[in-house]
Amino acid sequence: MEWLSLFFVQFFGVLVYRIELNSAAGGSYPKDGWVTAAAVSNNHYSSRQHYINMQDYNWIRLNVKNPDGKSIRLNFDVHDASDGVSDSWIFFGDSITAGSMANCYGTGYAEFVNRIDPAYYPVQQNGGIGGTVSSDGRNAIDEWLSDSPAKYVSIAYGTNDAWGNPNNAQKYYENVKYMIDAVIAKGKTPVLPKIPYSTNKDVGSNTGYYNAMIDKLYQEYGSKLVHGPDFDKFFREHTELLGGDGVHPSSDGYEAMRKLWAETMYANVYTNSQSSDKTYPDNIKVSYSSQYHQIRFTWDTVDNAQNYGIAVYLAGKWRVQTQTISASATSYTTPKGLTPGKTYKVAIAAKVNGKWDISNALKNAVTVTVK
Repeated sequence: MEWLSLFFVQFFGVLVYRIELNSAAGGSYPKDGWVTAAAVSNNHYSSRQHYINMQDYNWIRLNVKNPDGKSIRLNFDVHDASDGVSDSWIFFGDSITAGSMANCYGTGYAEFVNRIDPAYYPVQQNGGIGGTVSSDGRNAIDEWLSDSPAKYVSIAYGTNDAWGNPNNAQKYYENVKYMIDAVIAKGKTPVLPKIPYSTNKDVGSNTGYYNAMIDKLYQEYGSKLVHGPDFDKFFREHTELLGGDGVHPSSDGYEAMRKLWAETMYANVYTNSQSSDKTYPDNIKVSYSSQYHQIRFTWDTVDNAQNYGIAVYLAGKWRVQTQTISASATSYTTPKGLTPGKTYKVAIAAKVNGKWDISNALKNAVTVTVK
């Protein structure tokens, strides 16, 4: 398998494109034998990612058309994903995200990560849209995630929410919480940075209320939510990196943001991921209700889980009781009225990257007796 990442900078019209493959041997460019691996029409995004099976193919090309006949500018990057999608990122947010997460050659997020550790060079997609607020992200997140194979999803709204409005922090919290849940439900990992400090009083005097909501979300989601850079602290200490309006960073400020993204994610994601590839629930705890004759199971979060499932060993066979437990839940309570004194063997599995780890779930099965 290969991971194919497309980065479009679109200025005119609507792009129509095909990703095409060819099995011809290396050497001269093949004129014939091209097959379509992916096709997009009426594209209205500035960038996309595609996951392409390159087995038995040696050539790849991008066939792009602009119905208006005007010029097209784009980046076209190919990344190896033979071990699965493990280092792909998309950054959603407002104009500050759009400016800071631009794919700048030499000073882009991926380049800064690679400087820290040459073993990594992530796919990085800029999803920043100027003028947007958290409700815009909430209204669009489900569509944006519907065909995105990105593993890590940054949610960076708040500046426009706070601009002249100190009283909307609760709604901001609800919008961001919705987006976090949407990311987790897709089996992806949400990332949430702090809202940047601003010397513009219409913004800077209000961001504290909104960043307090981010602290609340950090506490509620625990390890399920990756902490992004603390841009509030950073720009309080480096106001010289803000532009003339006191809200948007200068060119040097945007570059500093990309660098801080890389440093923070290396500490919070890359370093941690090197020691944690768990694909099954552990630390399973059991509690009993003798009044209602039911049992409650809890377990530790499995990173990137899409769903959890419960199986019970009955009459010599494992039987699935449910496989639709939300990724945001880490508990399951049986129905009431189980037979007192009856013993069951129970396994809890996680679905990660589309696969159920049945083997380890069975190895970690617990035996319980109804009270």
